[in-house]
Amino acid sequence: MQSRSRQLRGGPQPSTVRELQRFLGFANFYRRFIRNYSSVAGPLTSLLRGKPKKLSWTDQARTAFLQLKGRFTTAPILRHPDPELSVRGGG
Repeated sequence: MQSRSRQLRGGPQPSTVRELQRFLGFANFYRRFIRNYSSVAGPLTSLLRGKPKKLSWTDQARTAFLQLKGRFTTAPILRHPDPELSVRGGG
């Protein structure tokens, strides 16, 4: 995910329906790691309603794209446990 996160950080706003679908597909795969994913991604998915031929970006959709992109680049990185580190219980 780190290399993909670098691409997201520097990548432009999707300019075609296909590019937005690809971005949302990637985002959806990691949705469980992003708090309030559905609320944030809502304006982006609404751009795809009715099978548009081209994107008509709204201010809400632009904001949602930047927020989602930001959450990917600041999300905790998952990795294998390090046996040298202590483990805290969640109780």
